[in-house]
Amino acid sequence: ILTGAGEAGDLIAVGRDRDRDYVSSTPSTHESLVASLIQSCVLSSPRVVAAMRLLRRGDFLPPQLRSHPDAYTDAPLPLEGLGFNVSAPHIHAACLEHLDVPDGASFLDVGSGCGIATCLAALLVGKEGSVLGVDVNPSAIHLAKTNEDDARANNPAYASQSCRVEFLRHNIFLPHSMDDEDGAEEVSAIVSKLCRHPLDPLGGVSEEGGGSGGGDGDEEASSNQFFDRILVGATCPREKIPQLLTMLNPNTGRMVVPCGLELQLYVAAKAKKSSDVDGDPVDGDPVDGDPVD
Repeated sequence: ILTGAGEAGDLIAVGRDRDRDYVSSTPSTHESLVASLIQSCVLSSPRVVAAMRLLRRGDFLPPQLRSHPDAYTDAPLPLEGLGFNVSAPHIHAACLEHLDVPDGASFLDVGSGCGIATCLAALLVGKEGSVLGVDVNPSAIHLAKTNEDDARANNPAYASQSCRVEFLRHNIFLPHSMDDEDGAEEVSAIVSKLCRHPLDPLGGVSEEGGGSGGGDGDEEASSNQFFDRILVGATCPREKIPQLLTMLNPNTGRMVVPCGLELQLYVAAKAKKSSDVDGDPVDGDPVDGDPVD
């Protein structure tokens, strides 16, 4: 367990993952996959369980892989030709459980891949929340947008309960989009619409709790300039974590980030409870995500 000051000074790293076998058999259906995650105590929150039951993993794979023998196996699935992996379901489950996503939150998914975790977040934040998925891989962005459109068109429960997801081909550590037509102003406009955060990687948390463009330092107003929850779905070098923390709500934020083989949870100091510091580690197999560029 990591305790003490986090890299942003006022955030705490409270967990790291451990090797663990989550399932005793290989699930062959989405229903058996979710049941195995519940049985192994990876899934426990009724809200996360309901979201994962609603969105089938196979529906977020390319069409030619939806009947693949490993579509519902609790293991990462390489998407050959697309250049990225779909993470193991227990990783998505563990991350969302520890993020404790509230209704109406602003949510950032870095390395959104096929979009399944992003869409699960859209269910958790609900109609009043906002979700942004970013990825550097154009094939991932195309697949994720297609998957979200299909879920909205073909899954009435998802359409009625979730906010609309925005996907952006973007390196989160740069102030502009990777697409030529989308410059810094376009990126800023998209993100501001979702969470009123200016996406300034050089900005930070001031002593008053504000960030770059924090105005008069009012805590309630400044909290709107950050993401309430951040999920990093790609392995992240440690030196990149401080930049991610500048994007996290300093009052109530939570972030899960894979770092090497560790899965770390960061909790804003003003939001943490004593149990956060002394609680259980974030359990999980070694992280299987693609690297953050």
